[in-house]
Amino acid sequence: MLTVFILISIFSILVVRTWRASRKLPRGPTPLPLIGNIHQLVYTCWKAGGVVAGLNEFKKQYGKVFTVRIGPVPTVHISDFEIAHETHIKRAHMFGARYTPELIEYIRDGRGIVASNGDFGRSTEDSR
Repeated sequence: MLTVFILISIFSILVVRTWRASRKLPRGPTPLPLIGNIHQLVYTCWKAGGVVAGLNEFKKQYGKVFTVRIGPVPTVHISDFEIAHETHIKRAHMFGARYTPELIEYIRDGRGIVASNGDFGRSTEDSR
C-alpha cells in the first residue's frame, strides 16, 4: 500500500512539473511525464504517412509555432518561413542559445556543426 502511495505521489509531482514547464512554452499536445509526446508523434506520423505530414497535422491543430516534448525535453517547432526568418535571421541574438545536455557539451567541448551554440572561442588546447 505504501509503495502504491509513493508511486502515485511521484507521478503526481511529475505531472505538475510538466504542466508548469509547459505554461512558459508555445502550446502543443499535452505531454505525459517521462515520455512526453512520443506516443502522439509516432501515431500522428504513422497516420499521416510520414514525419513531415505528421508535423503538418500538429501545425494545423496548434498553429505555426508549437511545442512537442521528445521524452522530458521540450522542442519548439517553427513551421512557417516568415516566423523562422524573423527568429533565426532578424532576431538571432535573442533565439540563438539552445539547450545542450551537459554530457554532450563535455564530450564535444562546445564545438560541432549540427548542435553548435554561439561563437567559437579559442579553447585552452588551441592557445598552447
